[in-house]
Amino acid sequence: MTKSNDRNDMGILLTFDINDELYYRKGLREYKNNNFQQAIKYIKKAVELDPTNDDYQLELANLYSEVGNYVKSNEILKDIYNKNKNINECVYLIATNYAYLGLFYEAQKYARKYIEIADDGEFVDDALDLLEMIEIEDEDLEEGLLKEESLIFKQELAKELLEKGQLQKAVQLLQEIISEHPKYWPAYNNLALAYLHLGKTETAIEKLNYILVNNDGNIHALCNLVVVYFHTGERERMEELLYKLEVIEPIYVEHRVKLGATFGMVGRYERAYRWLRSAKKHGIQETTTFLYWLAVCSYELGKYEIAENAWERLSKKHPEHSPKKPWVYKNRYSKTMNQEFPIEMYVDDFIAQDFSVEEQLLALYLLIRNVLTEEKSKVSLMDLICKSKEISPFVKVFIEQLVSKKDYHESEYRLTVERSITIADILFNTVKSEHNEKIEWLLLVWFKTFIIFFKSTLIESEKGWAGAFYYLVFKKQEKKVTQKEVCELFKISVTTLRRYAKLLEDLTTKVYM
Repeated sequence: MTKSNDRNDMGILLTFDINDELYYRKGLREYKNNNFQQAIKYIKKAVELDPTNDDYQLELANLYSEVGNYVKSNEILKDIYNKNKNINECVYLIATNYAYLGLFYEAQKYARKYIEIADDGEFVDDALDLLEMIEIEDEDLEEGLLKEESLIFKQELAKELLEKGQLQKAVQLLQEIISEHPKYWPAYNNLALAYLHLGKTETAIEKLNYILVNNDGNIHALCNLVVVYFHTGERERMEELLYKLEVIEPIYVEHRVKLGATFGMVGRYERAYRWLRSAKKHGIQETTTFLYWLAVCSYELGKYEIAENAWERLSKKHPEHSPKKPWVYKNRYSKTMNQEFPIEMYVDDFIAQDFSVEEQLLALYLLIRNVLTEEKSKVSLMDLICKSKEISPFVKVFIEQLVSKKDYHESEYRLTVERSITIADILFNTVKSEHNEKIEWLLLVWFKTFIIFFKSTLIESEKGWAGAFYYLVFKKQEKKVTQKEVCELFKISVTTLRRYAKLLEDLTTKVYM
């Protein structure tokens, strides 16, 4: 660090030049503290100030790999190696990044190249292990089958589109990948997930079964099929697949994480925790999926310190993700919860846990209808909500109607809000015996739909709206439900169902898309 002004008289401002080495040291310090995004910021600044320093660029590539951006990491590593062939460790690191991406042909190519040029290099034994793992995990690998150089970027783009919810664009790109690489099973798996999120469950199942017919034992396909059956409530089929997954002993750590996440999703927390801890011992990159399910499964098993630490690492590594801890919502607002917490704690949750508006409406609904048993507790909650400056007026009107049906805020939407609650009551009381495990999800979708149209639509027949909503939601999930069955369930006429289904169709499309 050098002073750009050597005067130090009282009152004279001293300015300093911050050089690349200082940024590099700051980056290493943030890396040590697991603040990866901050570390990347400082190391990038060091690279900008001294682009010729290979150590800075190697550290930046390592950081990108640490946060799961393997494509960016490989771009940097290739650039370093092209400029300086003596840094042959880049070749090995490129191979490992390709392996994490599931691009085994490229991983195999670079691992062999490293062994050839490194002689007795530091990572030769690791490269040999990587080659052995690839041969075990992908015995049918055909060299040259995939033109992976362009495939990498398409795969990453498709993944990004899925994460952003741009499902139709993702489907289009994944179909393009499959047409060019008909045996590239990760694209089929991602396509199946895209169809699942679009509500096209039968199409998703069809794609996953196609994988298993042509690539028997594909772990990702088996796990994704479990996820589909979990969401559709087909328990017997799900249990059959889980039995198959229980006897699998994968070598590749990515598959261990996939098993951990899948068992965690269906509530098999002990088995999920076993695979996640096993992956950790074998050096898994701490991805969002890994940290999320490690936190959830640890909490469910009473390992609270591990759960909190995992969630803290997730927040540091991926600050773009919501800091809301999933077990807070589940344990305090679930209809199966028998314990009441202090009223103030619920209000604090709404603020500290950053609930969306529809999540706030659902939480309040479940609290008033299921958890709080005494009327004075419900009134106390309403008073605290209405006094809070952090909670929106719309939510305040909602709880007023939910508890007392009085309109303290003189809202012009009071009647619409009141009728939306009536529809929630009809859905809850009518549907819970048919789909008990899905009632909270159905209510959440209802409140999300209601938020979209409440300013522009007058609700007339509550039973008509409830029946039409139920019919459209399950129809979009490709569940076999007839108009006659819905009319009998909600005690409405076919004419009423069709009328309100037509009104609601565009609104539910907005929610799902």
